[in-house]
Amino acid sequence: MKVLFVVFGLLVAVAPVGAQLVDNGTFDSTVDGWDEFPKGTIVWDPLDISSSSSSGSALITNESLTSGDASGPQQCVTGIVGGQEYLVEASVYFPGSQSQSGWTRLLIRWYSDICFGTQLGLDTTPKASTPDMWSTTGLFVEAPTGAVAVALRLDVWKVEAGGALSAHFDNMILDGVVFRDDFESENLDAWSEVVP
Repeated sequence: MKVLFVVFGLLVAVAPVGAQLVDNGTFDSTVDGWDEFPKGTIVWDPLDISSSSSSGSALITNESLTSGDASGPQQCVTGIVGGQEYLVEASVYFPGSQSQSGWTRLLIRWYSDICFGTQLGLDTTPKASTPDMWSTTGLFVEAPTGAVAVALRLDVWKVEAGGALSAHFDNMILDGVVFRDDFESENLDAWSEVVP
């Protein structure tokens, strides 16, 4: 069960570890749960990664007057466990034929106290900038020791000064990883022998 409350004007979502921790990450009908931000806008849009008529996405526009500037809405999530591995991921659609250039990413800031304590770390997902198609940006990341909250920002990075650059975000995920083994280490210790 998620609980929402406001701390110093920042909307905070609280949820148990091992569950989807982001509030309104699929943007079914609103952008509720995501903060308004300076230098741009966030609005709901009917474009949906699954082409669902009952869902949509967040259309985020960076209107910064400064070149090389990133901006976007964020959500503070508490209930983070330091040392726990998390999957942070979102689907992104970059409309083509925009006058400005840039990319999107997720900015992940770890905190010791509801996104207002000491910042313990900063992670970013790979850039996504392929025009006119949905793509995914994400990563598996371990929360720093002592982290109890994370601020997730849906970033639109604009190269040129002035003008506007927009991107759609959908299926935003922050999920505690209970078990993951891609066999990259060639270690099979987590697996038992075949049982007839």
